Amino acid sequence: MLETGFNQITKPEMAPPSLTTEMVRQKSYNISLLKAGEIGDFLALQAKVWNALPVYKKHHIKLRTTEDLQDHIAAGMPVIAIRENDGKLVAQGILGSLSQKNVIRNIQGYPVREDDSLTTVVQSLGVDPDRQGHGLSHIFLATAKYLAQFSGHKHLLAKVADDNLGSRASFMKNDFYAASSGKDPILKHQVTYLRCDI
Repeated sequence: MLETGFNQITKPEMAPPSLTTEMVRQKSYNISLLKAGEIGDFLALQAKVWNALPVYKKHHIKLRTTEDLQDHIAAGMPVIAIRENDGKLVAQGILGSLSQKNVIRNIQGYPVREDDSLTTVVQSLGVDPDRQGHGLSHIFLATAKYLAQFSGHKHLLAKVADDNLGSRASFMKNDFYAASSGKDPILKHQVTYLRCDI
């Protein structure tokens, strides 16, 4: 039995065979865990998503830095990369565990339950604005569920801004439900904590 955490998942080949190349709408995508040498790709896609958002929606994204991503990768926290066959990064996200202190401080206000030490947190999820509506959030969340189960976790948790209706709908289509609501501990906007039992 694996410990509750992600230290065991550090290699891209850990993705399930059925998800390594996923067919969606007659297009295939390659799924892997981001390596330190690929951080520039993550930051470029993050900038594209950020620039596409109107000013009043910028709070939907927590901007990551090179150092932040290096820390996540070094700590064994999965940074999922979804690429087209030509290698272009089109979706990405970060997972964490409630057993990690830097993760739990970001969900202040969520009523942590006894079994939440077995919870994986979706810390971020970004999809290329030119590829929205192509099922990429579904691929990401299916991969997140697999990695959570592989690590012995039983739940997924995500914090979504209440005015981020597209993201909320995406999570709900993937078996998440509203578990609690509150305010973002840093930016103070209203959020809903979405939970998925796996």
